[in-house]
Amino acid sequence: MGFTGKVQFLKVLRMLKFYALLSLVCAAASAAQQYQVAFPQIAYGGGWETKIIIANISSTPQQITLDYFDANGNPLSIPFGGTPASQTKLTIPPNGQQEVVPDYQGDTTTVGWAGLTYNEQSLRIQGVFLWQNQGNSTQAVAPIVSLSTPACLIPLPANALITMPYDQTAGGLSAYAFANTIFAPVTMTLKFYDQLGNLIGTDIEQIPSLGHAQFAVTDKVPALANTKGTMQINGAGIVPLGFKFYGSIFTTWLP
Repeated sequence: MGFTGKVQFLKVLRMLKFYALLSLVCAAASAAQQYQVAFPQIAYGGGWETKIIIANISSTPQQITLDYFDANGNPLSIPFGGTPASQTKLTIPPNGQQEVVPDYQGDTTTVGWAGLTYNEQSLRIQGVFLWQNQGNSTQAVAPIVSLSTPACLIPLPANALITMPYDQTAGGLSAYAFANTIFAPVTMTLKFYDQLGNLIGTDIEQIPSLGHAQFAVTDKVPALANTKGTMQINGAGIVPLGFKFYGSIFTTWLP
């Protein structure tokens, strides 16, 4: 086996170990109070910076683990202080706070998503996106919703619909990131309705196991230009995050 083959073998072995660990965690979730949530977009480089901010509101130290995935569901090796890592483990001190910030100084934008695993509801987590474009700097916050019961990376039932707004009017642009949080490929269906309830278009995306996708809606459905309305999302295990751009200004949308 050559060097390249050994590297690929080690990557596969590591993923299998991670999948096995998650399976055990999910099976024992109720007893261990294991909480797992998805942050569907990480972007760094090319003017983008992402911060994940974790605060502990309890009087005892709390632990959290972050695992990073690319568009194909492989572990995403992210540089932190020049050292690549596909996993971050933190202990947050009582009433303390820590930030996870990938190196963002490069010219090329890298995107992916993060799965966060922790044991107590006393952690408060949010993501902050910063973008510098043509001398302008914008930032927006995306809260990560806390769970009231143990779960496995917020699976969306196949028969459930999530609805989010879109707005392509007045020079605006709507873009979305989607994370597939389950260990199987998912067929995601998007349906777009205008404000009068008319179906404007449909898009179907295949997202690999633990994979990721991102795009502007008009790249998939050009007929959405100069319209606004709602986007219905159907796909087991899909966790979305929306972005609304006006030139160099943007904000985030949650379901």
